[in-house]
Amino acid sequence: MKLIVPKTLFEITAIDLPLFFLMGPDSGGGRWRDRFCPELVRHLSDFIAVLPCRHWSSADSLYPYYWYGKESNCRQTVWERHYLEIALRLSKNHKACIMAWLPEEDKKFPREGIGPYGRETYGELGRFVRAASLTGGKIIIGGEQKFPGLSQIQENARLDFGLSEFTIYPTLEETAAAADQWVKT
Repeated sequence: MKLIVPKTLFEITAIDLPLFFLMGPDSGGGRWRDRFCPELVRHLSDFIAVLPCRHWSSADSLYPYYWYGKESNCRQTVWERHYLEIALRLSKNHKACIMAWLPEEDKKFPREGIGPYGRETYGELGRFVRAASLTGGKIIIGGEQKFPGLSQIQENARLDFGLSEFTIYPTLEETAAAADQWVKT
C-alpha cells in the first residue's frame, strides 16, 4: 500500500497498481481512513490511495505507508482536483475509482467548530458524482445508516448516473470489496 497525502504531487500517466481516491468527512469522522486502508489491504495486496486529509503526522498509524514525492505549494482544492482527474481517467479502464466512506459522526470526538457534520463532504461528493457520471468514471460510495442525508445522496447519484438504483454499501468491508471487484473486472 502506498499513500499519497497533501500536498505531494506525482505525475501519474500509467500505473500498474490500482488507484483509489478516498474521500469522506475528516472533522468528526473518527479517523475512518485508519480502518479503511487496512480493509482494502485484505482484498488487494498493493494499491495507491490518495487521502485528501490535511492533518497528518509521524504518529499516525498509516505513516509508514506515506509515499513521498515533490511537495507542492498549491491549494488543497487544486491538489484534490489533480488526483480526481487522474482517478476519473484511469477508472474507465478499471485501474482506479473514487471512493467515499460516510461514517456517522464520532461520539467521542465530534467535529470541531460550527456548521453541520460532513458539510464539505456533501459538496465534494455532489461534484465528484456529477464528474464521474459525465466522464464515464467510477465512484463507489459506502455509508453508515445514520450519516445525515444518506438517502438523498443515494437518490442524487441514481439520477446523475441515470440508473434505476445506485448502491451505497452499508459497511467498510462491503465498500472495500466493491472496490476490489471493480479493479479485478
